[in-house]
Amino acid sequence: MKAPEFIEYVRTLMFWRLRLKNEVERTAVYIPYSKVLEFIPTDTKEVLAQLVASGQLEITQHTSTNEKTYYCYKALQAGYITPHLLEPKGAPLTPLHFQMMQYLLHIELPNDSEATIFFKTFQLLKNDFLRLFFTVDTFCGRVHTPLTNLHRPLRKDLLFFGNPIASLDVAQMQPTILGKILFENIGTNEFSTWLNDGKDIYCMLQSKANLETRDQGKKRFFEILFSKPNNQLVKLFGESDWITWINQTKSQRLEENPHSNKPHSNIAYLLQSTEVQIMAKVWERLAGANIPFISIHDEIIIQSHHLKQAHKIFDSVLQVEFNRYKLNNKAGDNPPAPTPKPSLFEMQRQWYCLMLEAQFKGEPQPENTLKLGRCDTISKATELINTHYQQVGNGFTEYRQRIEELININHLNPN
Repeated sequence: MKAPEFIEYVRTLMFWRLRLKNEVERTAVYIPYSKVLEFIPTDTKEVLAQLVASGQLEITQHTSTNEKTYYCYKALQAGYITPHLLEPKGAPLTPLHFQMMQYLLHIELPNDSEATIFFKTFQLLKNDFLRLFFTVDTFCGRVHTPLTNLHRPLRKDLLFFGNPIASLDVAQMQPTILGKILFENIGTNEFSTWLNDGKDIYCMLQSKANLETRDQGKKRFFEILFSKPNNQLVKLFGESDWITWINQTKSQRLEENPHSNKPHSNIAYLLQSTEVQIMAKVWERLAGANIPFISIHDEIIIQSHHLKQAHKIFDSVLQVEFNRYKLNNKAGDNPPAPTPKPSLFEMQRQWYCLMLEAQFKGEPQPENTLKLGRCDTISKATELINTHYQQVGNGFTEYRQRIEELININHLNPN
């Protein structure tokens, strides 16, 4: 029986919820009964009842929208959190995702006194539990890290590879994407024209709805857009073909939407999946230019001395996607001199180790080729790894060292 470990698991899950926006208290968490059985395989109900009676656990019963019963658990006593009990969530990682995840190791906030407790925990645990801090959601492929919900005023104090940061983001990215989708589906329309004329949709909504700030207009925009079909847009902007299309789209089944049983989420899916497709092009080009970056939805964070080059890359992608857009950039004062780029040898060594980690953690491996130099490419990297593992067979550390030695042998003169 692992009842104490189950309590630690519940407590850790509760703590991990603090990564979510606006989560400030440790609330009860849903745990499938099959997972409970992994910790308490026998006399399960009796053991749970004992934990409740002893004041260690609270169990609440809930009913889902489709009338199914489920249970949430809350640890009531202070104690340890145990990250090793958690499993990475989200979609499988691509080779590019693995590279992006490694960049997280080089983000730091020297003065984190105003940061959330979850971000502080990330700074303490990232070297040992990095995978738990990097998630690709299964809804549309957005990347989520501890920086996703880090308060914007704190971001300016971040260091990346020990250097001040700069950032690039697209103004009104979601409305701009909506204008693109509307034009592709119904042709010329009022909303797309507003965007092409440079109108600020959030300010327009602020004025129409008599709101105090632009941020309130932005919040209302998404509340209306992501809710079930309604007449709120009609009340604000009048009858229009683009509003009709939005409500129709939120009423029909969209097979590619992972939440296709909830048609009102179709617009959110279309906007966010399109955003990911566009940003993925930016990520690939930045990686190809050896510019490390952190992605926060439609924003990228880079070292300040890379701002000019990153801006050029980002802009080249947006030019193909939109008729009109605005790319915002922010950089700290007095950016330091550029740091030397890692050698080709060092990048290859890191990539090889990444492939090994993917195999040992059961993650999808990066693409099954590895370029060792200008003329040499391993076309079946997996077979090579498996062969060397059989020869070594004494565990990850020695295997990793052996492969690194192999690379060193093949790169006596890497340049």
